[in-house]
Amino acid sequence: MEAIGIHLNNIHKTFLHRVKGEVKAVNNVNLNIEHAKLVTLLGPSGCGKTTTLRMVAGFEQPDKGTIFLGEENVTNLLANKRNIGFVFQNYALFPHLSIYENVAYGLKVQGISPQEEKKRVNEILAMVGLTGYEAQFPHQISGGEQQRVALARAIVIRPKVLLLDEPLSNLDAKLRVHTRSEIRRLQQSLNMTSIYVTHDQEEAMAISDRIAIMNKGKIIQVGSAEELYFQPNSEFVAKFIGRINSLPAEVQEADDSFILVKIFSHTYKISTTLDGIKPQQKMNVFIRPEFVQLSKQAEENELKGIITEKVFLGEKVEFTVDVYGHTLNITSYNAVESAKYLLNQEVGVCLAEKELKIFTEKGD
Repeated sequence: MEAIGIHLNNIHKTFLHRVKGEVKAVNNVNLNIEHAKLVTLLGPSGCGKTTTLRMVAGFEQPDKGTIFLGEENVTNLLANKRNIGFVFQNYALFPHLSIYENVAYGLKVQGISPQEEKKRVNEILAMVGLTGYEAQFPHQISGGEQQRVALARAIVIRPKVLLLDEPLSNLDAKLRVHTRSEIRRLQQSLNMTSIYVTHDQEEAMAISDRIAIMNKGKIIQVGSAEELYFQPNSEFVAKFIGRINSLPAEVQEADDSFILVKIFSHTYKISTTLDGIKPQQKMNVFIRPEFVQLSKQAEENELKGIITEKVFLGEKVEFTVDVYGHTLNITSYNAVESAKYLLNQEVGVCLAEKELKIFTEKGD
């Protein structure tokens, strides 16, 4: 089946909460997903990502807006008429049916012939690595295998789009990494347009063509993992994708293309096109931990700090440094160099000036 795009136009959804009253779960969401691409909805619990997914599936009805699958307006179409594959967080397998019967269920509903059914079930079980499991029951297989059964059941019907709602949340860390790679491989090999929901930023960055960051019912920013990490449009996105340090600063000088800010005892030049920044204005300046370096002794252009924590993580070492009473996180990928630095040691701290960022939008 040829891949199609997904288009959400001005989608709204409000729920009535018995304590909070009206809650805007989804507030003016616009999102275009190109055919055969995997887009992840990423955000904290309660941000509206699962509600958005359920509206695409037809399990919830938007209060306002339109949903298109390809050229078809499916806003008011019943879920069983949309030809979507849905992988639930808890897998939702039928415990009284065998693995074969679970996977074949959707084909039976479609009225597929027994010969075609057997062919397609066997093909999809081979694709997810479960050949030979046909006679097993869900309680007889592991969590990772159950997840693959749920995935097989969703894609055996050859849906127009594949929707996945936190499908890896019940797996252990190592299995999550393996299974997300399998999901990505299948999605690409089947050329299937997909929406994936998670609150795990690493999972989203590993699996997605594009990521839509959501907060409080709104999409804050859409981009590739690289764009969101290196070019966040708000403080919220900068903090949500990866780790970032926030440093207190005061503006010394502002121009059309840059500002000079004082961070503790040092002045830094930051490129910016943001308007409305004034001298003596107080603000926060942000920098990723990997763009901060330690030195044995503070040079003239460096801050001074004391190492308060050191964590060895194999391919990297993470330091926590107290800089004039302010906590700074530093990540080093040079284990040999990092071995020179010890707890409670006084060090120089160098901020990579070109990596300092400021935001006028909080995004929350």
